[in-house]
This record gives sequence, structure tokens and C-alpha cells, in this order.
Amino acid sequence: MGRGSGARRRKVQGQEALGERHGLRRPAFKLAEAPQGVPRGIGALREEVRAHTRGRVSGHEPTSGRDSRATGLQERKEHNGRGDDAQSIYAFRGARYENILRFPERNPGTEVFKLEITYRSTPQILDLTNASIRNNRNQFRKTLRPTRPDGPKPFLVPVRDVYEEARFVVGRALELRDEGVPLNRIGVLYRAHSHSMVLQGELARRGIPYEVRSGLRFFEQAHVKDVLAYLRVVHNPYDEVAWRRVLLMIPGIGNMRAARIWERIRGSSDPLDELEEAGDFLPSYVLPSWRRFVEDVKALREAQSPGESVEIVLSSDYRDYLRTTYDDPESRLEDLYQLAVLAGQYGSVEEFLTQLVLLGELYGGDLRPDLRDPERLVLSSVHQAKGLEWWAVFVLRVVEGAFPSPMSLREDEGEEEERRAFYVATTRAQQELYLLYPITDYTPSGSAVLMGPSRFIRELDEDLYQVVRSEEMTG
Repeated sequence: MGRGSGARRRKVQGQEALGERHGLRRPAFKLAEAPQGVPRGIGALREEVRAHTRGRVSGHEPTSGRDSRATGLQERKEHNGRGDDAQSIYAFRGARYENILRFPERNPGTEVFKLEITYRSTPQILDLTNASIRNNRNQFRKTLRPTRPDGPKPFLVPVRDVYEEARFVVGRALELRDEGVPLNRIGVLYRAHSHSMVLQGELARRGIPYEVRSGLRFFEQAHVKDVLAYLRVVHNPYDEVAWRRVLLMIPGIGNMRAARIWERIRGSSDPLDELEEAGDFLPSYVLPSWRRFVEDVKALREAQSPGESVEIVLSSDYRDYLRTTYDDPESRLEDLYQLAVLAGQYGSVEEFLTQLVLLGELYGGDLRPDLRDPERLVLSSVHQAKGLEWWAVFVLRVVEGAFPSPMSLREDEGEEEERRAFYVATTRAQQELYLLYPITDYTPSGSAVLMGPSRFIRELDEDLYQVVRSEEMTG
């Protein structure tokens, strides 16, 4: 090759390395497709890249259709695929577990080697996980076998509600720490980010350091701050920061119009009473949205509980704002429904907002742990936990309506995808596995709703786990 070929090779290798970090194979794919009649230097480079990528198909997640097409461009006897179909949990990102299952079809003569020895979990944990994943029809059937000695059976822990669930997790985590297990060797997993909200509050109350690996802390999320801003302007009509936030969410109102409205109401003895007239300068195309906002504020003033207040916001134009402003709006709406449930546990908006401020959570707060301290309890979604492990794992809300995710069940083969997520969650545990089952949930009005254990629990033989009451373990 000429002098420029080495530079090109380094560029391709750098692009491929970047692609590997993001699950992409595009540079190698493009070179593999290059026509045969290319100059010799490029042709040689193409063969080098083929040799470099030969035998390497992503083993961390079943691929997209493009990835599987790329493997087909390589000579059939010179590559292999590796992966775990039981851990394919990213259908929402376009990953298709069928690609690895159909690998032998696309490559006649393929030999399948099953890696069934695991060094992570105890026999008792693997008994449960093996039994669970067997309920999936579409898979390479295999049975994980342990190398670790015996441990306790997984614990199924029925708790009264999510508040007792949080207290149990915190209490048991502190006991484990006293027994010599550092907090950073304890993982708390959940199917949806909103499921960690109550636990985050309990940890903050107790001053226990923790980190959230599934996104921002619950009350630091923009959509949560949006809704709380509505409650704040009604509770304290002189809160300029909250007013600015809610006004800028109204279509047609920008910084200048928001500032003008604030100037018109700030000197009033009751800014809320001045709202309607404060917007009389707005152009006609903005007035319908403005009038609906004024009516929403009136409804918020008359709300009987903080839970009802959150529901009023969710039934307002804010829902449209959320859908057009943020990604993943359905997940965010679920967060806000959980916020309404939490708010419903308080007697007044003042009490609710005061509690949030005391926790230091409303706008990032003061209870954030020192990130230089490695000993922090780990809170993570199941999807973010893939590939990780902890000495003890707590899985929250293993109930119908939470795990499996109702949204996933609407999709074809969604139940099997959710069972794979359950498999991923339970195989993160090395020694102790706790499956939490809140018996009751609450509506935003505070009414109790009975919950049933997840189908992933009901389909298991009862000999695979032990049922313990929270008070039996934490006193």
C-alpha cells in the first residue's frame, strides 16, 4: 500500500472502534460491500477489514436486520455468531432476537455451542431463572449451571404497599452493610424509572447515599418540575421562577410576553385574580390557549387534594405540551401518574411541596451524595443493569401492571420480551435475590387498589422461592 493507505486504515479502525461502542458496524459494512473492481490498495484494505471483523458478530444484543445482512456478506465458513437470546430486551430500539435464532438457517452447517456454565449466581437463584425462561417458546433452550456453592432460595417479599417496600429495601440494605456487604454491592432494579420514586424519597429521608443509573433523579426530571411548577404558582402566587416556567409552556408565549404578564400580576394583592386581564394584550391566536390556562388555574385553586391537582394538570393542555416537547412521552406520563399517587398521600399542596423541599429534591437539592464516595446504593432500571452484577439484588414491584410492562404487552411477543427482562433482572444477583410484591397500590385520590403478583411469579413452582414477611427480616 502507499503512504496514504496507512492513514486510511487508521481512520477506518478509529471509525470502527467508535461504531463498536455504539453497537454499529457501518464502516466495516461499507468496505465489505465495496465492488471487486476497486484499486488494489482499497481492495487489500477491504480484505484486512474483513479479516478483522471475521467471526465477530455482536454478542451483547441480538442485532438489527442490517447487522445480520452484514454477516451474510462474509464468507459463510469464516464467521460465527455469539449472543444470548434470553437477554434480548431491546426490541424498542430495533433489536430483533430472531436474528440470532435464525443464524443457523441463514448459514447451513452451523454448529451451535451452548455456554451454560455461569460463575455469577448460586444454584438456588439459577433454579428460579432457568424455570422462568423455560416458559418462553422462542429460544435456544439451555440450562445455566452454577459453580458457586449453595445459598438461600430467592425471597418473595409481600409488602403492604410501595412505602413499606421502600422501607424494607432500605432496612435490609443497612443490615447487609452491617454484615459486611458494601452498599455498592447491592443493586435495586425496577422495570420503569418511576418505580424508584418512593424509594428515592426514603433514601433521602434516611440520608443514605445512592446513585441512579436509569436517568435523572425523579424530581430532577423536566416534566416533573413542569407539573410541580403549576402547583407552586397556586400555592405561592409570588413565585417568579414557577410562573416563568408555566407561562413559557403556553403556545405563543415567549420570554418577552411572559415577562410582561409577570409585571402585570406581581404587584397585585392576589396575582391569580389578575390573570385573565393580564393577558388582554396577547394576540388573538394566543387567547384560546391563555383562557384555557386561566381556567386550569381556577380549577387548581379549588382542588381538594394535591393528587387531584396533579390530575388537573395532566388533563390540561400540558399533556399536548409534553407530547410535542419531550421524547418518550408515554413513559413520562407514567412518571406523572406516579407523582399524582405520591401527592395523594398528603393532606394539602403545602404539605406536599414542603416535604419535597425538606428532602432537598425539588430542584436538585442538597442531599446529593458525594460522588467521590464509592459506597452508594445502586438504583437501576433492568435495561441499564444488563451485564452487571451485585452480591444482593432487590427487584421492585413484581406485580401485574408493573412488571411485565403494560405497554410492552401491547406488542406482538411482548410477554416473552418482558420475561427476558425478568430473566436479566434475576440473573444480576450473586448471592441474595429479593422479589418485592406490594399488595396494594393507590389512586391519586388516595383510594387503595389490590394488586396481584406478576405472572412471572405465578408461573413458578413455589419450591423455587421462600415467602417472607418484611418484618421477619428487618424487625
